[in-house]
Amino acid sequence: MPHKPQKNKCKKALFLTKKSAERALAKIINSDEKRLNTPIRFYPCDFCRGYHLTSKERPPEAKNYLKYLDEWYKLINVLKVSEND
Repeated sequence: MPHKPQKNKCKKALFLTKKSAERALAKIINSDEKRLNTPIRFYPCDFCRGYHLTSKERPPEAKNYLKYLDEWYKLINVLKVSEND
């Protein structure tokens, strides 16, 4: 049975798992329902330890940080491969 969003301490719809937030976001995006602020992504909440949906883009600094992490992980993988050769 799918998890239904519920109100919590954050006063936002709560999704207990990443998977349930993904499913809810996909359902909203694929629906024909018109909304004022259509969610475009989900994010983990440090306060309630669940997930919430948001219509806001990621802040530019977060995008840069994620790009930095992606490049860092690529570099680590290259180094691991070269160590094994």
